[in-house]
Amino acid sequence: MAGNLVPGLSRMLDEWMEMLSWYCPDPPQGRPRRRWFPPVTLERREDSVIIEASFPGLAPEYVELSLTARTLYLGAECAARNETLFPRAVRLPCEIDVHRVEAVFGQGVLRVICPYPAS
Repeated sequence: MAGNLVPGLSRMLDEWMEMLSWYCPDPPQGRPRRRWFPPVTLERREDSVIIEASFPGLAPEYVELSLTARTLYLGAECAARNETLFPRAVRLPCEIDVHRVEAVFGQGVLRVICPYPAS
């Protein structure tokens, strides 16, 4: 017969909440921030993968982007609007050439062009 699972689940939930607080701490005023994920689209083309992420109303200096050969990491923070965007990891469908990636930001949309490696 199985034991009571509630204490274990409660402990796991507490650990999850602690981990989330590392990424999205509440502001010093004690008011909770609005939190959301940036919407992302991914399109596979003949020579590259195109990723677009919406950051409406944010200036480019608030947007963070990092990249590995198979994963794109996105995030942003806008203290003036009291918003935190959760970091978002986008798993790429294939390996890309990280040295030839181009990123363009305009009208609240980040467009990242990720070419495939040269054959």
